[in-house]
Amino acid sequence: AAAALEHGLVERSTRFPVETKAVIDGVDLENANGESCGGTFVQSFAHSCNSVFAPLGVRLGAERLVEAAERFGFNREPGLAGARPSTIPPAEAIDTPLAVGSTAIGQGQVLATPLQLAGVAQVVAAEGVRHEPTLLPVSGRPEGERAIPAGVARQLERMMIDVVRYGTGTAASLASVRVAGKTGTAELEDTTDQEGAPEEANPGSDTDAWFTAYAPARRPKIVVAVMFVRAGAGGETAAPAAKIVLQA
Repeated sequence: AAAALEHGLVERSTRFPVETKAVIDGVDLENANGESCGGTFVQSFAHSCNSVFAPLGVRLGAERLVEAAERFGFNREPGLAGARPSTIPPAEAIDTPLAVGSTAIGQGQVLATPLQLAGVAQVVAAEGVRHEPTLLPVSGRPEGERAIPAGVARQLERMMIDVVRYGTGTAASLASVRVAGKTGTAELEDTTDQEGAPEEANPGSDTDAWFTAYAPARRPKIVVAVMFVRAGAGGETAAPAAKIVLQA
């Protein structure tokens, strides 16, 4: 989303068809639970529409996608003892439209930690400036480095507010504080050929549930990232847990 806005591929008002899936290289990339979504770019973001963001990733291209991810902290050492890096393949390895579309929605070979996803939200909260994570007290205002333009960060913030206001992240809503957040539901199995596959024994056990958020929006004090392994959808499982932390 950040890269598409930055490179002028979309505006917040850009409209997309309402669909249940995108078909790339003959493979269906479905929305969660096969739901229909689309509409404006803002609405598509709020409802986490794979059918919009996978083709948009193809338009963006692997090089610009990877470059944006690395500015958010992918493919870097986190700087904390014991913390694993979050990785995205080099652009030359994302060599088909399907690979690009899958990578754009966090699938394919993308690997991320909760620390990294907290860092993504931190960039938006800080108007596009990325700060290295630290366990030590920080005095004054650390400089950080610019990851995305401030204008793009402000657009993302408004979109993340809508995720919690009416989209997939309503379970993280707080009555007295405005929350900006984003859900994620990451498939863990190969779903490119599901014909004849047995039904899932434990619904939700093939996905990790994600939610990253910060609050109060516009004057942020705390960033929270939640990930539950093999625990269903981000909006249903991770967002309520984030709400408890934000309330505390």
